[in-house]
Amino acid sequence: MIEFQSLMGEFGKPQALRGRWRTLNNAAVPNVNELNDGEVNWLFRHAECHIGAFEGEILVGLLLILPGTPNRLAYDSANYDWFCSRFDAFSYVDRILVDPAYHRQNIGRGLYQAAFTELGANTITSEVNKRPANAPSLAFHQKMGFREIDDFENPQSGKLVSMMMKPGS
Repeated sequence: MIEFQSLMGEFGKPQALRGRWRTLNNAAVPNVNELNDGEVNWLFRHAECHIGAFEGEILVGLLLILPGTPNRLAYDSANYDWFCSRFDAFSYVDRILVDPAYHRQNIGRGLYQAAFTELGANTITSEVNKRPANAPSLAFHQKMGFREIDDFENPQSGKLVSMMMKPGS
């Protein structure tokens, strides 16, 4: 049975958790950017919302959300900067990942539902690759209530991304 739990304040947990987190992330390249240990540690420390999906002790999925404006971070991400330059108040999905062995088991939906509960009425932004294409993620985000607001050619990565928003209630 999959259980969802907040990872906020879990930075001090065993390195194995952060290692598994990085392994899930780097297995998903090019849908997300590869991360080193320092970058994973930075994300852990700066998350506004951080949910893990566990089967027993094993991390099988995660969702990490950063604060957007007005609590803007010094984060080297053209996608994050794009949202910060256009919106006054939002939370930014930096990444959502599910172990491929656990796809199609509603883990992504469970991660977002836990985050929506934790964040309340916040507007949430995300981006999904259009080039290289990540059609399953695009369809998933649309089912979760995100709507495309623009396309953005990321000068850092060369990727074309769909900039998406789920308005707060």
